[in-house]
Amino acid sequence: MATAVIPDAVTIPEHPDIAWIRANVPITEVASLLGFDVRRNRATCWRTSHHANGDVDPSLRFHPRKNRARCFVCDMKHGHSNLDLVIAIKHCDCATAARWIAERFAVPRAKVGRPRGSRATHVPSLRAGLNGEMEVLVRSGVYGQLDPGPQAVLVTLFHFRDPDTGLTQLSYRGIAVYSGVESPATISKALKFLRRIHAIQILQTPRLGITRPCNQYRVTLEDEQFLALCNEKYRALRESTEKERAICSEKRFAREIESQLARKVQSETSLMPAGDSAPRTPRSIPFQEENQKEEQKHSCKGLNLSSVIEVNSDLSLHSLKRAIKVISKEKAL
Repeated sequence: MATAVIPDAVTIPEHPDIAWIRANVPITEVASLLGFDVRRNRATCWRTSHHANGDVDPSLRFHPRKNRARCFVCDMKHGHSNLDLVIAIKHCDCATAARWIAERFAVPRAKVGRPRGSRATHVPSLRAGLNGEMEVLVRSGVYGQLDPGPQAVLVTLFHFRDPDTGLTQLSYRGIAVYSGVESPATISKALKFLRRIHAIQILQTPRLGITRPCNQYRVTLEDEQFLALCNEKYRALRESTEKERAICSEKRFAREIESQLARKVQSETSLMPAGDSAPRTPRSIPFQEENQKEEQKHSCKGLNLSSVIEVNSDLSLHSLKRAIKVISKEKAL
């Protein structure tokens, strides 16, 4: 690792080796030169607005072995290199940050044929919901309930604010170009709606002769009346969400009970013997009565004929002269 050295102006390379800076310049020493109070590889995050208590308990951690820093509240993963810290604090580009480090550390010159430095391959990812005023608008559900026109117009006015005055001065044509809302009537309707819910203020500029300059707009997402609207929508959203979760839980419980009963029936069926898999159904009474009627139908009882059991032929005659001798049932048996 390189140590903090203030080299002569002659020794400062014209094109510092950015890859060497990321790998060898200690990030803790760079942070100290940037004004961080590094204690036990921890420091207060410079994005205090993202922390509820101003980051009283330091959340920025330094990892000397990886030569990187990461805030456990703002950053998702990977964190920042020493160049990323300089870019974030000094609000400069990568080349300027490398030059700033080369002025304070002994950095070699980039080799011939190697790139002098380009845009960083890794863009530090931030945790969702850390966009200041827009966080309340999105998390409360108000943004999702807006029509597409007010959504596009509000985002356009928010991103074109002047950093000093906080005002946005755009014509209807400019709003149409950047928001995608082409109809002037739709833009006017969206602006009036946003003013009615206290999301913006419209500052009309006085006329100068025949023409009049473009209106100025102030995005007021921290207005008390707008925040009251957000709180009301948020409470309604939470109640509906809890009801949906309760309904889904009941349906899930009913499905589990039904599945358990189906498994129980299947297990009982599998334990029965192979021959008794299908229970036998007893013969019904109407079927027995039908058999009795069938027997009575073929009986000779009540007729002037003998039944088959009662016939006993003991003479061998021709069929025309055959005599049939009738005997009683006792003798036949």
